[in-house]
Amino acid sequence: MPVVKGSIVVDRPVQDVFDFIVDQSKTTQWCLALTECALTTEGELGSGSERVVARKFFGMKMRWTYTCEAFDSPTHIAWRSTSGRLPMLDYYNLTEQNGSTYVEHTVDIESMGILRLLQPLMQRRGRKDLLKDLDALKALMESAP
Repeated sequence: MPVVKGSIVVDRPVQDVFDFIVDQSKTTQWCLALTECALTTEGELGSGSERVVARKFFGMKMRWTYTCEAFDSPTHIAWRSTSGRLPMLDYYNLTEQNGSTYVEHTVDIESMGILRLLQPLMQRRGRKDLLKDLDALKALMESAP
């Protein structure tokens, strides 16, 4: 199972960063490869909530449905895919550091069949995309009033 991981320090309080990350209407602003991200359940986001996410990856449009597996504001959120070509667990851990926030993002991907042959390429591409997303998150958060 390829694991893609990255981290960054954002010069904002942990609650602000967590609130921004969990706001699915803002996700495509900083997860640059995503073409869609939306909650599909009503009410407040929490364990059991569902979302749909779409992106292009190696020229293919991929779409996943996720269920929120863990929601511990303001330090942890985890999403598990329940449909899509690549089963995965996508999670964030946030830690307060002297008024700033250390953000760690991890994606565990279960590649199957022919996609196992692409694991090294998927990991490199996934890490590159993940780091770009974290940089975009930092830029957006630190430029906000």
